[in-house]
Amino acid sequence: MRFPTRFCSVCLLLTAVALPASAGQITDWSADEGADVFPPIHMMLNNDDNPDFNNYLFISKVFEDNTPIDIEFTVEDTRGVTEYLVQETVDNDTGVDWIQYDVFLGFGTGDDFDPSPAGDGLDFDMPNLDFSPPPLSQAFATTHKAEDAITWTNGLHKSAAKNYSFRIDVPDGITSFTLRQVPTAVPEPGTLVLLGTALVGLAFGLRRRRGA
Repeated sequence: MRFPTRFCSVCLLLTAVALPASAGQITDWSADEGADVFPPIHMMLNNDDNPDFNNYLFISKVFEDNTPIDIEFTVEDTRGVTEYLVQETVDNDTGVDWIQYDVFLGFGTGDDFDPSPAGDGLDFDMPNLDFSPPPLSQAFATTHKAEDAITWTNGLHKSAAKNYSFRIDVPDGITSFTLRQVPTAVPEPGTLVLLGTALVGLAFGLRRRRGA
């Protein structure tokens, strides 16, 4: 498992002062192969919109192929909304560069994954838009934020480990939720050729139709 030294140092420091476990927090998790989750560090429950008191999730992922990785978290009520700052290392070990990286919130795993419905309180710190810090990626320059999805583009995540960070609001009334992460590989040359041929054919057809 590869994890940034600075992340591990922060993790060890906060562990020494973390609050004892209590109801109303992420209490357990299960993850697909390739994902490792450190025990959550709780500094203040029901801390939504209070970035001075962060709860931390440290995650490490190694992708050996470009299929999604799901992490399902078990949740207990806190009579409020608890916000987590997620800091993770993502290692691209697929042998193919990525042109996009997506994270989604939802329920269930694998083929049973369903996106989180709008307005249910489970979100990437929305609609408050009080990201502090905002979602970040070492690999991509552009971040597209939505209530239950974050997409990073405008860059390349090559065969290396890169850091990502974002926030998750966890509300009362749910017993679990899933964090799904999906890389998008650079299209193979053959795929680009086929796409280009199709576009040329479409343009030629439209020109003939207009000339008829």
